[in-house]
Amino acid sequence: MLSHLYGKRRIHIELQGGLGNQIFQYIFGLLAIQHFPSSSISLITDWLASAPCDSLFYLLHSSQHTQGPLPSLSFHRYSRRSRFLIGLIDRFVAKAQIIPPLYLYLFCGIITGVMILREEDLKECSCELFMSRVVSKITKCPLFSTIVLRGYWQDFEDISTARQLFFKYHPAFPSANQTSSVNDHLTIAIHIRRNDYINTLNHAAEYASRLWIPGYIDMALRTLSFHVKSRVTSLVIFSDDLPWASLVFAYLNEEWDLRYAPSTSSAVEDWLSINSSDIIICSNSTFSYSAALLRCFVSCTQYPSTILPFWFNTKKTALLKGWHNLEDTLVL
Repeated sequence: MLSHLYGKRRIHIELQGGLGNQIFQYIFGLLAIQHFPSSSISLITDWLASAPCDSLFYLLHSSQHTQGPLPSLSFHRYSRRSRFLIGLIDRFVAKAQIIPPLYLYLFCGIITGVMILREEDLKECSCELFMSRVVSKITKCPLFSTIVLRGYWQDFEDISTARQLFFKYHPAFPSANQTSSVNDHLTIAIHIRRNDYINTLNHAAEYASRLWIPGYIDMALRTLSFHVKSRVTSLVIFSDDLPWASLVFAYLNEEWDLRYAPSTSSAVEDWLSINSSDIIICSNSTFSYSAALLRCFVSCTQYPSTILPFWFNTKKTALLKGWHNLEDTLVL
């Protein structure tokens, strides 16, 4: 066994996906800090395809008011040796398709001291339960000195837990000092994710269809119109396909003050703009969902602060007070 080569037990959380996914993985890391304060916990950036200006690291350093990542939760890349070993384990598991991957990773972990836990191998398990039951048992085993956690980690028993964790460790984050609008002007951020759904994600074709997105946005605006009709309201559209959006939603100019986010802005700049809006109409994406989640004011007595697609996660615990799910009633 090679576990004696690693020294202090380490927990690696692999970052993957876009900015919204990375935010949830970071919050999962904060959860790990609470459970294992004596362990060395790091966020692994090897698999990130996004540009530095579109990453979580840049978001946490984008404002002079936020202190950045915690010293006990740092960003790292795998060493050559670790990357080779983990790659070797993954290739072995991929080839042995008859045996469930979880058991293969366990076998490899006993031999190498590196235990890889994948979210997909432990279905129907919330982040809290996964950390308190699965990971805590693994950390008690002396055979494993390095634990690799791989997944998107968005399934919290109560999404408010994720929000509280973030602001507990980042009380000076820009949105922590926001307050809901008290003047007569509101900004509604509309997030439209379409381009990669059409090109790479076949299962999302329904969402990306030319007819369905306008239908959802129109339904969301009709829901809001009763609440905001007496106030001057600006719509700002954020999209990965602005030429398409500007063509399809041109009709909104007749009733609303319509603007489009600059195509040259980075993902972090767009996220912060959405995060600071009065009302957010989310797409089926953690990008706008996380921006809504990490606002200081999540509810308003005068209007819904966030609208989600009706086929989004419909669990009550996925909605905060003041959020509106188009297939459900307003959570009061």
